[in-house]
Parts: sequence; structure tokens; C-alpha cells
Amino acid sequence: MNKKNLIIGLVGILCIASGYVIYQNFQETSYEKVKIQTDRDSYTPIMSSTVGIGLVPIYISERDPETVKFHWRTNYGHFVSWESQESKVIMLGIDVINNGEKIYWSY
Repeated sequence: MNKKNLIIGLVGILCIASGYVIYQNFQETSYEKVKIQTDRDSYTPIMSSTVGIGLVPIYISERDPETVKFHWRTNYGHFVSWESQESKVIMLGIDVINNGEKIYWSY
């Protein structure tokens, strides 16, 4: 009987401890309707006026904008950011998470 209580107690502590770890690492993810605004209808890499098609997420939410993240993925081409004042293009890859700032899709 004593051994059984000890095992039940240890299992209870283990469950509480693992629940605490899971709770600490839990991040709320919710999916909301988002529209993507583009700055052009077509693009080719030979265009010298831009580095790609500019993409900006448009959404209406009551959530604090500081807590919102956008996950961008493409299976063709890649994403870049463009600092126009410095004429600097930064390769971001095919899988990008940002806070909603404009990114560009290119190939």
C-alpha cells in the first residue's frame, strides 16, 4: 500500500511538472483572415525599377499589432527585403516570419 501511494504521488508530480513545462512553452496560434496587397500585377527580373512584387498583409484585428506575426511561404521563387535608400537587397529565403512589414517576392 505504501509503495502504491509513493508511485501515485510520483506520477502526479511528474504530470504536474510536465504540464508546467508544456504550459510555459505554449504559444497561442490563431488563424485570421488576411488579404495581401501587391504593388504590381506582373514582374520579371529584368525590370530595373523593383526587386520583385511587393507584398503587404492587410488585416483587421482587435489584437495588439505587436503580438501579430505573419508566416510567408513560397514553393517557387523567394522573398527579399529592400532598403531603397541604400539600394540594399537582403535575401530572406522561401520561409519568412515577420511583423507585417513589406516584403518582396522574386525569382
